[in-house]
Amino acid sequence: MARCYSVVTTGQSNTGTTYPLLGIVGSAAIRPMIYDVMVGSKAAPADYACGYDIARSTGASTGGTTPTPSPLIPTDPASTTTGVAGATGGSTKSTVLLSFSVNQRATFRWVASPGSELVCTLGANCGLNIFSNGASTAFNADMALLFQE
Repeated sequence: MARCYSVVTTGQSNTGTTYPLLGIVGSAAIRPMIYDVMVGSKAAPADYACGYDIARSTGASTGGTTPTPSPLIPTDPASTTTGVAGATGGSTKSTVLLSFSVNQRATFRWVASPGSELVCTLGANCGLNIFSNGASTAFNADMALLFQE
């Protein structure tokens, strides 16, 4: 049975960057798979919208933070996969696997059908990330990725 983890970030500005808002980075030995994506905002309700892409990426992200993935089963070992949030350089978008748009008043959730998970490329510094692909105005978004390795 695969080990399952979550990585989350809060308050990521969703405009003005071509770098990952939130993502996971595998390794030469681990190819993580995203099976659940959640995006919402706790900012004061307004009628703003943002488009997002979940895409593969190569190259190490720089800047931002490195949230530690949390095991969903407390007795599982620490994740080999690492998290990245609010990158300011490095990793850039490669193959887009999923695209969606969200109104700030709504919460978006995508859950993979079994066998349809978003799979990371096997290799050092290869990742799966959420990128903003355009917004009507800047607002902060809260995001969570659930993945297995």
